Amino acid sequence: MGAAAQNWPEVKPEARSGSRWWWLGSAVDKDNLNYNLKEYGKAGLGSLEVTPIYGVKGNESHNLCFLSPEWMEMFRYTQEVGKTNGIDIDMNTGTDGLSEALRFLFHKLQQKLFLNVMR
Repeated sequence: MGAAAQNWPEVKPEARSGSRWWWLGSAVDKDNLNYNLKEYGKAGLGSLEVTPIYGVKGNESHNLCFLSPEWMEMFRYTQEVGKTNGIDIDMNTGTDGLSEALRFLFHKLQQKLFLNVMR
């Protein structure tokens, strides 16, 4: 077993540990995303699963509406910065954020139906 036994292949993101990343109220911004992704990369994480969930009481003004254009911009930014730090970014689709979006859409549908009935 000479020196060749010591030649390990490059460790790719899919071979490193991953973690779930709770986005409370999706209250995220580029500065903090950038900071955290750099730290996660330094720690050796290879993947993060973003999980949008309910927010923190008193911090509602910072929440981003799930799947809004602003939310999608932050998610795309997370993917870009994650890539530069060797981290694959994914999203959990079974989230409280999804139920929030469905409640919003259902409410809008109810309003539309109500307005149509009242005409």
